[in-house]
Order: sequence, then C-alpha cells, then structure tokens
Amino acid sequence: MYAWIARVASVGGVAAVFASSVLGQGASTQWSQNPVADWFGGNTRFAFDLSYRGTLPSTTGKPIGLGAVGFDFHHVVSSATRDIGTVTAQGYLLRFDNAYMRPGFVEGQEDWDWTWRILTFNYTGLTSGWLNVKAGHIELPYGLEWTFDSNGTLRDYQLAPNLGLKADWGVGVNGVLPEFEYEVTVTRGLGMEIRDIGDSYAVCGRVGTPGHRQFVVGLSGFHGEVISPGPLVERTRVGVDVQQQLGAWTVLGELSVGDDNDDSRTQLLAELNWVNNDESVLVYLQDVNRWRKTAGSTESFNRLGLGIQYRPDSHWDVSAEMRQDLDVFPGAERVFTMLAQVRYRF
Repeated sequence: MYAWIARVASVGGVAAVFASSVLGQGASTQWSQNPVADWFGGNTRFAFDLSYRGTLPSTTGKPIGLGAVGFDFHHVVSSATRDIGTVTAQGYLLRFDNAYMRPGFVEGQEDWDWTWRILTFNYTGLTSGWLNVKAGHIELPYGLEWTFDSNGTLRDYQLAPNLGLKADWGVGVNGVLPEFEYEVTVTRGLGMEIRDIGDSYAVCGRVGTPGHRQFVVGLSGFHGEVISPGPLVERTRVGVDVQQQLGAWTVLGELSVGDDNDDSRTQLLAELNWVNNDESVLVYLQDVNRWRKTAGSTESFNRLGLGIQYRPDSHWDVSAEMRQDLDVFPGAERVFTMLAQVRYRF
C-alpha cells in the first residue's frame, strides 16, 4: 500500500547525493574539512565512526558484542544564491558477537549487517525555514529522542521499544518558527525492511517549543500498522515530553499512552543528568516504567539505569552504564546489566 513511499525516498536520497556534488558550492556555513569533505566542497561535514559495545547481563553471564564501522555525512546543497537542502547519511557495517539477544533484522548470533541509521534529503528551498520537505530513512519525530539524539550511545529514550520503530522509510514535512518547531512523517511502518509486508504504514509527528531553550515541552502522536515479531500490530501512541535545565543539571520526562491492537499501553520515562563545566563529562540517572493491560489484568515493568559518558575531545567517547530491573512482566527474569562502549570519530 505504501510501497510508493519507499520508491520516492530512495529516489530522493540518490538525487540528493548527486545534487550535493553538483551544486555544493557557495553556501552560507563552513565546517572543518577533511579529504572527503574537501571533495564535496564547502558546507560538508564528514566523519568516520568506529565503536565497540559490550553488554553483560546477569541472567547468562555471557557478554554480547556489537561493533560498528561507519560514516556520518552532512552536506548543504546550494545554488549560487541560496541553500536548497541538506543531505544526511549515516551508514554502518555492524558486527554482532554472541548476540543471542538481537534486533529482528539480524539473522544470527555471529553476523555482519549493513544498516542506514539515517539517509535523508531535507528540501529547505520552499520557505525561510517554516516548511521543509524530507524524504528517505527518517528518524521518527516522537518524544525526547527528537531533541536528544541517542544514536550510537548507551543512553536510550525508549523510542523503539515504545513505537516498535526508531527510523523508517518515508516522507515528511518539518519547520521552525519563533515559538515552536514541528515535524510530521508518513512512513512504511517496517523499519529497516525494504520488502512489503501487508498493508503496513505509520504516521508520526511532534510539535514543541524550541529545543535550545532552558524549558522545553513537546506533544507527540503516532498511529500505524507496524512490523512486529509476529503479525502487523495496530499501534497508537500520544505523548508529552518536558525538559528543564537548571544550571549544570537537567530534568527530563516523557509520558506516552496508547494501545497495541486493543490492549492498553503506558510508558513513563524520567531522567536527571549533570554535566561539568566543559561538558566533557555527563552523568545520568534514568528510570523507565511500562504498564500493559491485557484481558483485564495490568502488568508492569520498571528499570533503573545509572550511566556516565566521557568525551575529552571531538574524537573520543567512552561510556558505561548499569541497569537494574526492579519489576518485570510475568514470565521474565529480573536482570542486572552492565554496558560499556568506546567510540572514535575522525
């Protein structure tokens, strides 16, 4: 039903990369250059991104490894007189080691897989910024993740567990105005999958006050027939997120309610974090709660996480986190999990 969205997104992404190489001269902002960025001309940011993450759950005592070798590419497409749009491409070759717990698109415990985290062209030539058009593999605009990009880090704002998707192939509109910013997307509802699976689709959107302010509030909505381990799930969510900065401290919260088919779902996330003066050290405490109602009974899940992230410069990122399940859904075990990651960008 929505196969045309994938075709439009694929064509738009290829066209954007071609346009960036042809038109990428004379735009308004200069970034630090390297040989790849130099080849594309001005207004290009490019970095190789290497990382390895280890996860050790108490239930098995067997470590899970995830390695990533990829790139992060941003290019402002311009004519001689104005900016036309922005190409964003984040592609990664993933290596899974002993991955007995893994995403659905990974076939085996020891596996290699290529994935596009993000691959978009955001056309900005229509207006002065209040109406832009985006196509490609888009991160869904919902909740705290929209203002705090957790890709490639241990911090997780639970977008994928809540919606069943984090990024999806499709199209959307977005914009920034003096008092609010917004994004709305229509996507295929299949995440990483390219092939059609039934009449899947997803509509998602968020509107909120500008993300650079000390106090930010946003409203989000999601509805669709989306991929799951079994048949497609009809999923609906409505959420509100808030953030308040108090000097070196920031308080974050997100409440999301809705249903999967006819079963009620609620998720509540709260975080308190602290950064030092030069923002090289971040410490955070995060609490995640979920409730689900099935056949008249309510089941709950609660997990507490404590993490630290150290970024001494623009290249290195070293982080660790401990997670403890305080309450789990019936049939599951309480798990204490330790995670650590080293990341290098150049």
